[in-house]
Amino acid sequence: MLRLEIRLVVFLAALALLFLLAVEWSVDGRRYGPALSDGDSPRRRSATYRSAGIVSTKTPNKKRQKNYSFDPLPSNVVESVDGFLFFVGYARSGHSIVASFLDAHPNVVIAHEYALFNRWAETPDLFNNRREFLFNTLFNSSHFSAQAGLRQGKGGIKKKGYSLEVPSWYQGTYEGGITMIGDKAGGMTAQVYRRNKDKFVSVYRQLCSTAGVPVYAIHVVRNPYDNIATMLLYNDHVKQTTNVTHKYRNIDALRKQIKAYFVQVESVLDMMKQAGLNDITIHHSSFVKNPKGTMQRVCNSLSVTCSESYLQMVAEHTFSNESQSRHLVEWTPELVKTVEANIAKHPILKHYKFK
Repeated sequence: MLRLEIRLVVFLAALALLFLLAVEWSVDGRRYGPALSDGDSPRRRSATYRSAGIVSTKTPNKKRQKNYSFDPLPSNVVESVDGFLFFVGYARSGHSIVASFLDAHPNVVIAHEYALFNRWAETPDLFNNRREFLFNTLFNSSHFSAQAGLRQGKGGIKKKGYSLEVPSWYQGTYEGGITMIGDKAGGMTAQVYRRNKDKFVSVYRQLCSTAGVPVYAIHVVRNPYDNIATMLLYNDHVKQTTNVTHKYRNIDALRKQIKAYFVQVESVLDMMKQAGLNDITIHHSSFVKNPKGTMQRVCNSLSVTCSESYLQMVAEHTFSNESQSRHLVEWTPELVKTVEANIAKHPILKHYKFK
């Protein structure tokens, strides 16, 4: 009788162990699986990363999305990562092109608009202390963006007049190993801070602890007049109908956009100070004028080696002239002075002028 009871206990314990190994646990009502291994099926890998929000139902190529499967990074590649990077700043400021060039580097992976801080703030247990899962998630987000054409000028992010895709380079992939990994979602990252400063600082500290490597923040700054004008034109969907002769006029909307922009500026600068971010500031105008020199400085700050061919690629794919969208919008003297007065409050913007 005693032997039967012992066998029953052992059987139940083994059954419970198998259940714990097989089950996927739930966080805030959403399902997330354990860390993936090389032996996991493509279907299971895909389902697990879909639960992390990599694949959006709004992506342009639903056929590619349906057939896409995720491959985990080899453990030695995960171990090769020695830096983490995210973006902070403002919409329409030039983050996307900088991130696209970095993602094209053979040893850098930058996810396109994964919104890591937003997701981490909503479900803290998703990534906390799960380094391998974090890096795999960002890599597969970058890979899917490249495969689905999300950086292309048409059908993807719908940029007008240019593409963020760099053919024949390493967007969505890598060569040999990954030195730097991260996410590009500058405006959304700043929104997390504006909504809840304490939560942002908490997520940032968890990120630093989980990544286990130095964490950097890239801050791209554009001429405020151009940034504000582009925000206005983009939000009102009128950019294609404007030119320097027939300027877009919406004074009330422009006034609101000016206010919104400087709220973002103050929030971002406060965030960098309060969280003690290791930030790298890039002025968009300097990048356009000297793309090779600017990217070399960024690579040096990140301890990433940049070949001459890589820097030449950056130079060849950068716009020949900076877009001065401020001249596509009608400004009143009052609003120009309003921006001028706000610029004077922030040393990082002090050299920017309307003309």
